[in-house]
Amino acid sequence: MLRDRGTIKWTSMMLPEHVKMIKDWAERDRFEQQEEVDEQSIEEWNNTIKTAIAEKRLVRIVHHDGRIYVENSGLIASVDRMTQSLRLQDGRGKRLVIEFTAIKAIECV
Repeated sequence: MLRDRGTIKWTSMMLPEHVKMIKDWAERDRFEQQEEVDEQSIEEWNNTIKTAIAEKRLVRIVHHDGRIYVENSGLIASVDRMTQSLRLQDGRGKRLVIEFTAIKAIECV
């Protein structure tokens, strides 16, 4: 007896539109693992953060939000060394708190 419990068993009973929707949903719903960061990148980010705060420049930050990587841009409002996070204020006035461990890339715009 074949003990197939996967989608192959049920595909023949599904409409093609449903199969496409399930594949699209699976693509959107995948998780991305957070990558490890080397010390050289951390030093570069430190210099970028200092420059951005001193010159009030816009920055683009790519960070992990728990599921996927998200890109945000705005001004760095403050850096909190106790919680190891920074506050980013975007163009709409919304403030985001981003932990240093979640950051993948920072660049001045």
